[in-house]
Amino acid sequence: MSRDESGERELLETVDRLILDVKALVLLSRSEAKLRSLVSEKLIRAADDDVRGFIQLVVSEGTSNRPGTLRMLGELLLSAMFIVTGIVLLAPVAIGGPASLRGYFEGAGPSGLLGGLIGHIYAPITVVLGLLLVAGALIILRDAAEAARRRGLAS
Repeated sequence: MSRDESGERELLETVDRLILDVKALVLLSRSEAKLRSLVSEKLIRAADDDVRGFIQLVVSEGTSNRPGTLRMLGELLLSAMFIVTGIVLLAPVAIGGPASLRGYFEGAGPSGLLGGLIGHIYAPITVVLGLLLVAGALIILRDAAEAARRRGLAS
């Protein structure tokens, strides 16, 4: 038996032991929720570069970068639309204050009793909606950046 064959056999035995350990963990995790959270904590959120490299090796074999990249681009586009819409809603408050915003929406809204009620409610709702859109965009950007880091597209 040559040296290459014995080295290859040792590698196959190591991989087989790893597969058996993974199967044992999966079987145990089905019955014990604590083990599932422990494995998640120790493996997926590991600070060790070698462990993260192993996870990346296993994950990268089964997935393509194209869907993940398209998803990240979609998230960036969605967050950009959220930011622009949020700024458009918040701009009248930032430029002219609440009186300017109320005047803007009173001119655009219906008149009469219902128009006065809508004018008083519409301005605060618009400001809250604008803030929520901007906050949502920032959360989406954070998630996209994290996904890019996991895929090795960003540092």
